[in-house]
Amino acid sequence: MEEMPRKHLKMFFDLLDGENTFLFASDWPHFDYDEPSVVADLPFLSDPGRRKIMGENALGVFRFTEKTVNLEVGA
Repeated sequence: MEEMPRKHLKMFFDLLDGENTFLFASDWPHFDYDEPSVVADLPFLSDPGRRKIMGENALGVFRFTEKTVNLEVGA
């Protein structure tokens, strides 16, 4: 995410319903990629909001269901 004051970032999240619409993308392998901790460390996000941004929102965009995707680590 581009560097900006947290209060402005929160305003963007609130304005665009970020917990329900944003998807995480690291932009790796570019030198300025974002670690997943960038989302995990945002103090204004709820735990369900973090889960949505880190994967659940993408499941909805691509119309996957729990039956078509195994979300278990190492599976």
